[in-house]
Amino acid sequence: MSSGIIVYEYLKKIKEPYDDIILLGFTSELAKKFHNDDWESRYFRSQIKKNICKSIGCYENEQKKYIHIYDKLKWKSYLNGNHGKKAINIVKNIKPKKIIDVGCGPNLFCKETIGNYCDCLGLDFAGDFFDIYGDICVGFDNIKDKEYDLVTAFDFMEHLLPSCIHQALREMKRISKHFILKIDYHQSIKVVMGSTLHPTVKPKKWWKEQISEYCSSIQEKEGFFYGSW
Repeated sequence: MSSGIIVYEYLKKIKEPYDDIILLGFTSELAKKFHNDDWESRYFRSQIKKNICKSIGCYENEQKKYIHIYDKLKWKSYLNGNHGKKAINIVKNIKPKKIIDVGCGPNLFCKETIGNYCDCLGLDFAGDFFDIYGDICVGFDNIKDKEYDLVTAFDFMEHLLPSCIHQALREMKRISKHFILKIDYHQSIKVVMGSTLHPTVKPKKWWKEQISEYCSSIQEKEGFFYGSW
């Protein structure tokens, strides 16, 4: 696909004004053996962000799935879940003044677990509970570098497409100084709109290796990864 991107950029320069060019990309386990999936997916996201091309297929469907869960299915587990409540002692050891909880769901971590301890804002792209709307796979234009002392994400990373994992880690590192992550290593038994809710199911060792590429320290406690970028 990287060769296709190079050709596409060249064709844009030489085409006639009335010519249309369509660039189609996809990700697969096979493609990753031959291509830089991370770089290619970042290219497509940047094109979508600039409204140069539209998102097609599974990437666009990810948001639709969760809108469907909140607006139509109204699952109690998504309306009442707080996967970060046991992380409060780790939070207090870090002593943050400002937290952003990515993939906040019903936003109970900020509203109930953190409460008045410090400023905490929940971010998500579906539901009506978030404080900030955002899609980590596209990027947060409205969040400054190191704006938050701590980023949290509980049972969130496994919900991302494989092509978004490194984009998510880069963006978390950019906007915060410390992190607390909780990841589910098992496949979800729930299927929505024809696909699983956990597209990236990997063992703990794999996840730790990916996170370690971006952080200066990483520790484990009670099922949480935490440390500094």
